[in-house]
Amino acid sequence: MLDENFSITEHKSNFDFKSFLIKVLSYWKLFLICIIIAFAIAYNSNLSKQPIYKMDTWITIKDEQNPFFTSNTSLVFNWGGTTDKVQTMMTTIKSRSHNEKVVDKLNYFVNYIKEAKYYKQDVYKQTPFYIEIEKSNPQILGNELGIKFLDNNRFELRANFESSLVTAQNYQTKEIVKIPVGIGEFKQTFSADEFVNLPFVSFTLRTLGNKLPIGEEYLISFSNFDAVVNQYKSIQIEPENKNSSVLVMSLIGTNKAKLVDYLNASVEVLKEDQLLRKNLFATNTIRFIDSSLTNVSKNLKSVEEELNSFKKQSK
Repeated sequence: MLDENFSITEHKSNFDFKSFLIKVLSYWKLFLICIIIAFAIAYNSNLSKQPIYKMDTWITIKDEQNPFFTSNTSLVFNWGGTTDKVQTMMTTIKSRSHNEKVVDKLNYFVNYIKEAKYYKQDVYKQTPFYIEIEKSNPQILGNELGIKFLDNNRFELRANFESSLVTAQNYQTKEIVKIPVGIGEFKQTFSADEFVNLPFVSFTLRTLGNKLPIGEEYLISFSNFDAVVNQYKSIQIEPENKNSSVLVMSLIGTNKAKLVDYLNASVEVLKEDQLLRKNLFATNTIRFIDSSLTNVSKNLKSVEEELNSFKKQSK
């Protein structure tokens, strides 16, 4: 018989947590430096990026009865109800024709810009002035024009041309043309409320308030009308929930005032178009009724004449 002896050795852990903690804490300076660097990077990253905003507005769709027909009218028109109106409204708001009207109403092809430390900031409604452009004259596309205030009345208009031809657009006809200019830097002084009439730009600068930031420079530029319309065609519009008659319209951008104005103007243009269609429908309905009454009156008169003629012949 074979005897086997097994020796079992028990190993105990010699890990000293207290010593480990003391050793880790001895590197506290390194940890503190890493934390400071991380916060500095995050802070700098936030400063170098423009804040993004999202603005919403709500539209309530009502299924209104045609005012020309009462509940006793025998003619019945099936317009598809509220659901059909919701779909029609959503399609209209994202349509090119609708957004063309809104962009043209707000002059959103004019950009107001200020040089920030890390980026160029959209300063729509944050400037001490605004410009009224002459839409029948071409406005330069792409190039930024500097406006520097020399005093409370005069400003310097600056531009830099790298080519002898620049692209411009007539915002009345939407025609795009080429305009010859002198290569290099352009500078000229104008007064507020004076009509600036140059081959590549035409506008009047209107000041807001009595004091202007003397020495500060703002930038303005003009965008292609079609490009701006296509940008705002991406407006988000959807029902608040399934089968809801409330639409939520939203926009995302870097300037809150610009988003709010566009949403409000979009609703305003929509109301104006609906009112115009209602008035046109009412006008056409009245014309139809007048025409029908005229025809009935003519027929009655003809019958009356025939009856009188018959009576005379019978005597």
